Amino acid sequence: MPWFQHNNQKVDFAITYLTGVVLDWFEIGLTQEEQGVFHDWFDDWSAFVHELCTHFGIANPKGEAAKMLNTLHMKTGDKIATYNVEFLKHASQLSWNDEALCHRYYKGLPNCIQDPLSTHEQGKPTTFEEMHRLAIVYDGCYWEHDRERVHAHTAEKDVADSLSWKQPNKPSTSNPSNPNPSCSQSQSGNNNNNNNN
Repeated sequence: MPWFQHNNQKVDFAITYLTGVVLDWFEIGLTQEEQGVFHDWFDDWSAFVHELCTHFGIANPKGEAAKMLNTLHMKTGDKIATYNVEFLKHASQLSWNDEALCHRYYKGLPNCIQDPLSTHEQGKPTTFEEMHRLAIVYDGCYWEHDRERVHAHTAEKDVADSLSWKQPNKPSTSNPSNPNPSCSQSQSGNNNNNNNN
């Protein structure tokens, strides 16, 4: 946000980004001010933020964060970094202990990462830090294997294509009684010449 000399300039600037019912709410306040009804949020940034959060903020931020964390799953095709950012964003608003975070983190991972975690040589990690670290390693292994698989498939396809390209063309069998049409035409042409003699 740009630097503003006065709080009301900051509020005016923020209002330009509002839409829908939120914008309607503050426009009503501005209209009332023209009629002599003054609101402290018009020239006080803290009061503006408080007004915004009171009427349009999340009523229970911790409850919302817990709900989001409990339903969070790593999406197919996503790298683990995306999942980690979302997970940590919600977890940072909660006071969950390490065991609960570790359990919830594991539950949101796809099978391709859960499987190696649960069969890890030293056993399934029991701390969030270790679970998080190993999940990143196994995600990297998964994507490396995926790249190798795609590369191998492409190489196999290229070999198959080059082999089919090198196969000699078989003669056309559209006229079975005349397997070599160019020769027949030249012979019949010779016969015509013989008949003319």
